[in-house]
Amino acid sequence: MSRKDWISFLVVVIVVWVVGMWFLLKMDLFRHEYNKFVDRGVPRINIDLKDVSLDEIKEGSKDIKYQGNELQVYDDYTINSYRDVEIKGRGNSTWSQDKKPYRIEFSSKQDLLGLGKARRWVLLANYYDHSFLRNHIALTLAEMLGTKYDNKGKFVELYFNGEYEGLYYLVQKIEIAKNSVNLKDEKGVLFELDTLHNYEEKCNVSYLKDCLVLKEIVFDEENNKVEAINDFLDDFNRFEIAAKEGNYKVIDETIDIESFISYFLINEFTVNPDAYNSSFYLYKNGDRDKIHFGPIWDFDYALGNREWIWRNSNDYLSPYGDFANINVRFSIVKDLVDIKEIKEGVVNVFQEKMAGRRTELIKSIDEEMNRIKESIEKDDMKWNRKDSESSIKELRDWIEKRYSYFEKKYRRK
Repeated sequence: MSRKDWISFLVVVIVVWVVGMWFLLKMDLFRHEYNKFVDRGVPRINIDLKDVSLDEIKEGSKDIKYQGNELQVYDDYTINSYRDVEIKGRGNSTWSQDKKPYRIEFSSKQDLLGLGKARRWVLLANYYDHSFLRNHIALTLAEMLGTKYDNKGKFVELYFNGEYEGLYYLVQKIEIAKNSVNLKDEKGVLFELDTLHNYEEKCNVSYLKDCLVLKEIVFDEENNKVEAINDFLDDFNRFEIAAKEGNYKVIDETIDIESFISYFLINEFTVNPDAYNSSFYLYKNGDRDKIHFGPIWDFDYALGNREWIWRNSNDYLSPYGDFANINVRFSIVKDLVDIKEIKEGVVNVFQEKMAGRRTELIKSIDEEMNRIKESIEKDDMKWNRKDSESSIKELRDWIEKRYSYFEKKYRRK
């Protein structure tokens, strides 16, 4: 081999060595970066904040919107990055806690973790729920009952600027959108009944003095909005009067009874203190449609949660008994389930969709618990909590007892 050939050979070897070392270095950096955020089978989200610190966000109002952030989702050996992400706080009592919930918004719809495309997403902190599972269980029940427009969620570990913040539950924000409440009519409306916070300037007061807050409308033009609100209120008032009078015919004309029954069963089964008080959503797809109940939302105080201390009582903690009888704010629920046709409907839906599926529900809870177990332990260390294991056991036992009670109460005669 000539000297020229030797030189060419050495050049090739050196180039291959350099390229190989560069590739190995990049792979090592990738593995390091990936492993920093993904293990234990729980996806991770990292938010790189721009021109603001996490402490500043926490100390400010939940309504301040922080623009231009970057977000990465790490899952199943893939990394998806997004720019120009908005973040803000959310919640009512939960925003006052150390571990805070957040809302994120993208400039265009994104599908996060296979949950469907949406622009607005919520990161629930589950601060009051030491089991972390209550919202997940409620959405599992909704899926079991086949309810419409109830979002699915996934557990994620949340980081800000690479610093661990805790275990969160990622779910789409309830809104009028293709993958949320999919309304098409220009007078389609989404309302929240709120008897707790009474947003006076936003309240549309019903016949029974309940506060109905318009959350969204399909076509947001003033005349159209006024007509859509009046149409919704007219039907809602007719419904309230009919419920008080026990007039099933008018009730059937004004509301989707099937959606009410599913909504009732989920909130009754979970003994949800927020049910019929706040986070109580209703929608109507134009003036030819009926009023529908749902989607369900906000179950961190439910299922016998002892952390709900300021209204804590055996009535709410016991897995036995009828929750509608102790819920006084929206007493119309008790009127409805006392009506013969609706009472029979509740029994039929329970028998057809929930009865005999206790083992299935418990199994799904155990599987999810095992999947996030290490993430729960990590969150406990972050927020100095030591009772998650006992909380999960207590929750599981409570559900077993509640199911037994329901199978006796809602059996066919």
